[in-house]
Amino acid sequence: MDNDGQSQADAVGQTGAPVTAGDAVDVASQLTGALKSMTEQFSRLSRETKASQEKDRRKAEAAQKKDRRTVIALVVSVALDILLSIALIFTFVGQVHLNTAFRLGQQKQNASQSAALIKSCQASNVNKANDLKLWHYITEGNHPKTASQELALQYEQRLITIRDQPIDCVTRYGVK
Repeated sequence: MDNDGQSQADAVGQTGAPVTAGDAVDVASQLTGALKSMTEQFSRLSRETKASQEKDRRKAEAAQKKDRRTVIALVVSVALDILLSIALIFTFVGQVHLNTAFRLGQQKQNASQSAALIKSCQASNVNKANDLKLWHYITEGNHPKTASQELALQYEQRLITIRDQPIDCVTRYGVK
């Protein structure tokens, strides 16, 4: 078919009857109505899209605001953590210093007490040596007359020797 055959086929209605001017007006009014309907739908879609975009924009702003608050809270938390860590470090260093000073003081005190104990012990050893000399002098002049008196005298001398035995003061009271 050529162009003339095509336009003649277009001019024939669906029933095969020729198209009249009234039919063309009806078709044109239907097309106009369809275009108005499509325009209204596009306008409605455009409004809905704008409303949806506005809603999404508000949601995004709220999310950004929440994110900003979260970031600020995180920064404050990290800053407090750093400050508390520094405070704890100073506290622990102070405690270590106090403990070291206390321990050194205790060592000095123990050394002075140890020296005093050693001096006292040595003085006691001197007294014990003098006691031994005195007891030996006293018991030297005693001559027992019987065997039982001799045994009693030996027993007393042994007790005196054990009781007044000198002590190794440095080993007993020396600094450890």
